Amino acid sequence: MDATDPIEDALARWLAHGVTSSTNPVLRFALNAFLAPLGIEAEALEAEPFGGLESGSGEWWLRNPRWSAARFDRRHSAAEDFGYFLQAPGSFTVEISSRGWLRFAQTGPDDLAAATFFRSSEDGWLAARHSVQASREVEAFLCAAAGLLLTDASFAALYASRDVLGFCEAVRRGMA
Repeated sequence: MDATDPIEDALARWLAHGVTSSTNPVLRFALNAFLAPLGIEAEALEAEPFGGLESGSGEWWLRNPRWSAARFDRRHSAAEDFGYFLQAPGSFTVEISSRGWLRFAQTGPDDLAAATFFRSSEDGWLAARHSVQASREVEAFLCAAAGLLLTDASFAALYASRDVLGFCEAVRRGMA
């Protein structure tokens, strides 16, 4: 590759951004586009997709994940499944894995409305499944972004030109 190769330039730029959403705009995009609308927050989303391409693992993780009902995008198509979790978050405890998977539990048996909703939500699964899907989307997005950056000169040129948002949106459109 010569010094003007867009793939080499894009790869160098990505690697310079590091492995955390605190510094890497593609990782930040993944966190904001797929997890944040569900109220999933983290200190950072971390990933090494190029190592994942080599090993086939595609690993990524959230550092200090948490869930916030207040930050949930009420316009999200999953809002109906979150129902009472959003209306009365204090009635439930929420665990979140490093992959963004949510797990709900009722805090006490005294709240009849919470108990009724919890049973009707299949013990929280109807909401939690959206976090599993979002996790899959993060992984697919990161693998697609890394793969396209390495194999498609037009994607690489877009990223190398510092149009990270355009690059991320093009990757997302390509996934659809």
